[in-house]
Amino acid sequence: MKRQILPMSENEFPNYSIEKIQNEFFLNDLKKRKTKNVNGDDIVVYHRHKNGIRNKNIEILFQYNNHIVACAYMTEDKKYKNPDKNGFYGEYHFLPNTIEVFSPISLNGLREIWPNDISCFSQTKWILESDSQQEEKWRNLKERHQYLPKEDEIYEEDEIFFDEVNKKKDLDETEKKILIKSRLGHSKLKAYLYKKHKRCELCGMSLKESLRASHIKPWSKCETVEERLSLDNVLLLCPNHDSLFDLGFISFNSDGSILISENLNLENRKFNNIIENLKIGMSKEKQKYMKWHREHIYKK
Repeated sequence: MKRQILPMSENEFPNYSIEKIQNEFFLNDLKKRKTKNVNGDDIVVYHRHKNGIRNKNIEILFQYNNHIVACAYMTEDKKYKNPDKNGFYGEYHFLPNTIEVFSPISLNGLREIWPNDISCFSQTKWILESDSQQEEKWRNLKERHQYLPKEDEIYEEDEIFFDEVNKKKDLDETEKKILIKSRLGHSKLKAYLYKKHKRCELCGMSLKESLRASHIKPWSKCETVEERLSLDNVLLLCPNHDSLFDLGFISFNSDGSILISENLNLENRKFNNIIENLKIGMSKEKQKYMKWHREHIYKK
């Protein structure tokens, strides 16, 4: 994929910190500009001043305060015949689901990938082309700089969704659990847990796409808002161990050592990589949720 750096003017965003421009502009304002292009495709519009990119179908790396702070896939640089009333000369069209923010990446970070292509940020006319090895390096760099939401931001959207699911009387508990699991697979919570643990807390499997955020005490069983939104009430697990934990075939002692149900025979223990010396980290707060799991879900 081709990439190009787009400097963002501090005059356009006066007194904006990097954190503010990420949260208020990229994750809020820009995404609200969602519209449709002439082909009926969803896009967001970023208005530009005189200088344009003059490329399309390219990933843009947004530079602010001498760091790359976000990226998005641009489908078109649309030029106006005349400036509009706000002094804009055109607009960039981005695919809304490709907008990403991350911890600021310095010039040296980009030089890890394009050592011969970038000498300074001002040379944005250069197109950064990638082979398969550079693509992998770019993915790894973004992974290392993955945006970590503040704790009070993590459940904002999920809380509303879970409330609506739990109020539905036409869904049984199994259907509700499936919907919640599906939501968690793409949520800020999973991003937070992955940033913290990088792998299944039990076995170490690190395939991000497959890992699951799993409540210890189910959302529907929580009695207070504090319980429902506690980050100590979740684990990051691989699919096999997530399923076994949800079904009560495994649980954990207060020191984090694994408990294995007698209902899980030796053959299934072997296939699911369940051995007696496995252990997870266990904070004091997490202990109370795990105690509930042992008493109500674990099949002794």
